[in-house]
Amino acid sequence: MRYAGFSDPATNLLDALDAVLSEHDAATRTVSLVPFEPERADVVVKVCDRRWRERPHGRSAIEALAGLSDPAAFAPSDEELLAQLHDERLAQLGARLEAGGPDPLRTRTVATSARWTVNFGDPNTTKALHVGHLRNVAIGHALASAAEALGTRVVRQSRVGDFGRNMGEAMAGWLRFGEGRTPQQAGVKGDQLIGDCYLRYVQSLGEQEAALQAEDARAQDGDAMLSREREVREDEAERVLAAWRAGEPAAVALLKDVRRWVTDGHDETYARLGVEVDRTLFESDYLPRAEALVADALAHGVIERVASGATMYETGEQAYPRMLITRRDGFPTQHLRYIATYDATRELLDGTRTLAVFGNEWHGLARYAEAILRRLHPGADIHPHVNVMHGMVVGDAGVVKSSRGGALLVDELFETLAGCDAVAGLERRHGRWDAERLTRVVLLGFFLGRPLRQRVQIDMGELLSSRRNAGWMMAQAIASAWDARYDGEPDPDPADPGYRFVLVQSQRHRRLLVKCMEELDLLGLVRFHHHLSRWYLGAAPSARTARAMRTVLGAGLDALGLARWEPRCPS
Repeated sequence: MRYAGFSDPATNLLDALDAVLSEHDAATRTVSLVPFEPERADVVVKVCDRRWRERPHGRSAIEALAGLSDPAAFAPSDEELLAQLHDERLAQLGARLEAGGPDPLRTRTVATSARWTVNFGDPNTTKALHVGHLRNVAIGHALASAAEALGTRVVRQSRVGDFGRNMGEAMAGWLRFGEGRTPQQAGVKGDQLIGDCYLRYVQSLGEQEAALQAEDARAQDGDAMLSREREVREDEAERVLAAWRAGEPAAVALLKDVRRWVTDGHDETYARLGVEVDRTLFESDYLPRAEALVADALAHGVIERVASGATMYETGEQAYPRMLITRRDGFPTQHLRYIATYDATRELLDGTRTLAVFGNEWHGLARYAEAILRRLHPGADIHPHVNVMHGMVVGDAGVVKSSRGGALLVDELFETLAGCDAVAGLERRHGRWDAERLTRVVLLGFFLGRPLRQRVQIDMGELLSSRRNAGWMMAQAIASAWDARYDGEPDPDPADPGYRFVLVQSQRHRRLLVKCMEELDLLGLVRFHHHLSRWYLGAAPSARTARAMRTVLGAGLDALGLARWEPRCPS
């Protein structure tokens, strides 16, 4: 008996094989494997129940599987079935992959009815993006891209912090150190100009820190997650924020200018990375909702006002017993601004599955914010639905933080990589992938190739290590595959071992993509394309193998947000 769907060359060959097993009640009695060894069988079906062959379903499954394989290369036993797929089917697949074309691995019909919002980035408008942001951006953009590769409609969203203690410091820093110059007049990107003014202002505070921390401890309003924002100060930064809230024209204009200068700089960096942000939420737009939320939460006993005048949420956890909502002077903390933004945008997000990507240092905020909103809106849909947490990025001096100074900027790291001999050499040797596009793959792929919860340390040696950086390996493979000497019309030949290997392995992409998105962890898909790239670079490829690799790896880079799928030459 033949599986009818298998006659369609557009069908994923491995999915078709599994469908045969399911049709004959063998799916739970067997495990299908695709060996990562060119010299082995295309497919190995391991038998979990040795008596299955004696049963009617087992015999019919073997008969059906024999129809999918080359009869001369089909070897059933009590423990496994070794199958070589029909050359005719592989040739049809090979011709399609060599030709390129839209949706080459047939993934974009999997989840066409789904709608997602993926929130990532969440920078403050006080500085340029640094490597601490980069991991978050890489993961969020990759999840959004993978969902799109399955046919899902996706909105990439970023919550931008444009109000808070650090925003006041950025504005005060520009007033004190900016010399009245715009970024254009200063000849630098706006995010770098403001970041420098912000850092200089913070460093100028100097000896005030210890006294303020002691005062904060006496008031018992401490909140380790908030760092410096919990402290009540009387300085230029606080005064300019108060002036903005009072609607004073000069302060309103200043915040608008600083925010625009920084977000313009961020947009330039995103563009270099090939990252898109479809919707930006500014937390200052939701301050009125923050005030209403505090009143509502106090009235319902969700939060309480303590002796100092601050408001707190009692978490019930010994390690982090209280979360500061408003300071004793009424200032809305970033905790409150986060909660208010998601509370105010529930209707905007209605009907979508919402994911938020966080560094795991914010796991408490994410959990307690959800708890507060569920108590305020019992039975309502609370966003985000899922929080994807990742480990922090660390440098030689520990966790990367802009207020400490010395944080490596994304722009600086990008320029260093794009100009280094290794990346520039790829462009010179192969020609069609320029250094900028290769750098995107190298840099973003570095973060995607690490386990989510693992801390990551940036090191140039590891960035350019084929073993440690999946992005560097994939960049080398895609540049090589697109070399002009491999151009030509489709010329499928399943008897070519390397070519056959690429075709069979290509069929794993869709099932891995689906599995990884079910788990919201793309590491398995990254490792597959990492290993396939390493095999390709170590083989002696034919032109047809290179053309097939263009499509297979190109689809992988597209699904991971590392490069847009291009069915034709990218030059």
